[in-house]
Amino acid sequence: MMMHRAVLPAETAPLLPEAAVWRRPVHAAILSPRAPRIMAALAAREISSVDATDCDLALLRRDAPDMLILDLEPGTFSPRRIALLVAQLGWARRDMVIAASRGSAALAQGFAVDLIFDADADAETLAETLAEGRQVLAHSRLRHVAPEPARTALLRRPDAPRRASLFN
Repeated sequence: MMMHRAVLPAETAPLLPEAAVWRRPVHAAILSPRAPRIMAALAAREISSVDATDCDLALLRRDAPDMLILDLEPGTFSPRRIALLVAQLGWARRDMVIAASRGSAALAQGFAVDLIFDADADAETLAETLAEGRQVLAHSRLRHVAPEPARTALLRRPDAPRRASLFN
C-alpha cells in the first residue's frame, strides 16, 4: 500500500531571499601596487577581490576571476607577459572584464580593454567606475555565444615520425 505525503506550503517556501539565490558574486583579481585602495572601492560595491601583484600569476587560472584590474607602473610586467596572462585567463572565462588605469592602458597590447579608470580619483568615483564592470559582465552573459573549436596550444612540438612496425 502506497501513501502519498501532503506537502505543506511552509515546507516549499524558499529559505533564502530570491536575490541571494540567483545572483552569483563577482570576483576580481587586481594587479596594482595600490591594491588596498582598489579592494576597498570594490568591497563598497560588493565585489570580492584578491591582490595578485605579489603572488604567482599561474594561480589566477585556478581562481578564474570575472574581472582583471590592471594598474601597473611601466616596467613592472612586460606587455607580452600581461597579454599571455589575459589569454590564459580568457580560456577559463571567455567573458572576463578587463579594466585598466589610464597609466597602464599602454600595456594592453594584444587584447581589448573594457574599462579605463582613473586610479587617482576619489574613492566614490573609483568605486562607481569599477562597478560598471558588473554591468558589462551581466550584458555579456546574457548574449548567446556560439561554440568555438578548441584553441591550439601555445607551444607545439613537431609531430614525431611514427614507426610502421615494432620490429623494423
